[in-house]
Amino acid sequence: PKGFLRRTQDAGFEQVDEPRSPNRVKHSLKGALELGVIGLATDTPSTRGIETRSDRLVPEADEAIDLEEPISDNAFGLLLRRISSPSLTRSLHRAVKAEWTKRERLRPSDGWSKSTIAIDGKHLATLTEAQLRHWVEADTDLEADELSTRQLRELYRSRWPEVQIRDHEANDTTEPDEGLDGLIRVHRATLISSEAATVIDQRSIPGHTNESGEIVATLRSVCRTYGRTNMVQRVTMDAGHATRQAADVMQSNRVDYLMALKETQGELFEMAQRRLGDRGGGEAVYSQTEDAKGKTVVYTLWREAIGREACDWAGARQLIRVERMTIDNEGNQTIGNRYFVSSEPPAELTGSSLSRLVRSHWRCENEGHWTCDAIFDEDARRTPWTTHPTGIVNVAVLRVIAINILALLRSMSRLRVGDQLRPPTWRDVIEHAIQVRVESP
Repeated sequence: PKGFLRRTQDAGFEQVDEPRSPNRVKHSLKGALELGVIGLATDTPSTRGIETRSDRLVPEADEAIDLEEPISDNAFGLLLRRISSPSLTRSLHRAVKAEWTKRERLRPSDGWSKSTIAIDGKHLATLTEAQLRHWVEADTDLEADELSTRQLRELYRSRWPEVQIRDHEANDTTEPDEGLDGLIRVHRATLISSEAATVIDQRSIPGHTNESGEIVATLRSVCRTYGRTNMVQRVTMDAGHATRQAADVMQSNRVDYLMALKETQGELFEMAQRRLGDRGGGEAVYSQTEDAKGKTVVYTLWREAIGREACDWAGARQLIRVERMTIDNEGNQTIGNRYFVSSEPPAELTGSSLSRLVRSHWRCENEGHWTCDAIFDEDARRTPWTTHPTGIVNVAVLRVIAINILALLRSMSRLRVGDQLRPPTWRDVIEHAIQVRVESP
């Protein structure tokens, strides 16, 4: 219980910019945001549950949060809409840095030579046209129904730039009655070299661009935020983010990279196919076989060193091909190949280390995005905490802080099942959080 509270307080919510007038402050911002983290960690389904949680905290938590009276769902929802998302995100940074420096829980686990993060895009919410126009009415003096699609898009670009307005009626491939909607997406940077996969940054993707167009700004932000900690020593990214400009930013910050390659990488992808595509098993530097859901899966890895004369991507030192062959019970084979470029020379990465690095990139999905969606319903079209654009981003930050705490506690815990100890499931740690933070009715 104390570990949970200490980590909640590491976020330093008292440093978040106060959006309210001093004479209208009824609940402390720090207490309200800490309550939000507890609510998300204990699977509170909506802001209506926040008032219940605030009235049923165990004495230790109640004393630490120090809310003089329960906070209503309306007050909490209004607060979420008004808080500056960049200011709140710095609380995530503070919590991560505290775990890295004070407790050293995020240091590379056995087998990792460098602290490594994976960057990937994440969908937070899809707002309907009615919701888009509702917030225009609620937050401005404009008549939302009188705004054209162009005017609505321009308004959101200036007021809520994190929303991408899509006009389905202008797309011949969609049904004409689908109308407008708004996407909210972010980049998330996940530490994948530690025992607990931990999100260290979240950054909104502006509606006028896409993941590839914003990756350079995200990389600069991550390097600027964590540059002095030595936490970001290597970055992995999928092909949708792999660009020369991204390589330039990482190398200028002395950060190594592993980036997937596809046709969009042009000559570099063609070079990888040309040099590695025809190689057979006898030339592989690593191979691993495992069972997965009743099938046999064989991973085989080839690589080749390259020099500056062969490639104009900053720091590129080797090309990699990974083949995944799946064999079912009847002997049928399915084979797929993926290609990568790395800034580390072959001498610095063994075949097994490189294979682990390639596959660990997906910890950002399997232990990050999947957890948010499957356990905490982050990608549900109906967003029960708030449908406000800024509020959605802020809830996502609080949710990441909550999940990071649960992931760390989960990595340090074991449950006895018979004669064996096993790691707790996500549901186990959520139930435990409810038991130690919230009193029974």
